Amino acid sequence: MKERTAKFLGTLTVLTITALLVLTVYAFGHSWYPVECCTNIHCEAVPCDAILETTTDYVYEGMHFVGAQVKPSMDSMCHACWDHVWKKPMCLFIQNSV
Repeated sequence: MKERTAKFLGTLTVLTITALLVLTVYAFGHSWYPVECCTNIHCEAVPCDAILETTTDYVYEGMHFVGAQVKPSMDSMCHACWDHVWKKPMCLFIQNSV
């Protein structure tokens, strides 16, 4: 019985550590996105040349990003955040040259 319990606790410990590592890596991948833009599932890097600047907004994949939704990117890439089910734009992070 003790051997079975020890094996179970060892397996549980390994699974817990693995889950924490995966969640930590995932969280750091989105660490600079503001909360209003991303809940760790909405944002992804996108090609900057796929973003169209108009006189009133920026358009990516048919979604229009306006005003406060458009922000400077914190890295060398562009990023779009949207509700993938409803295609609702949330935030667009652009480079100065876009």
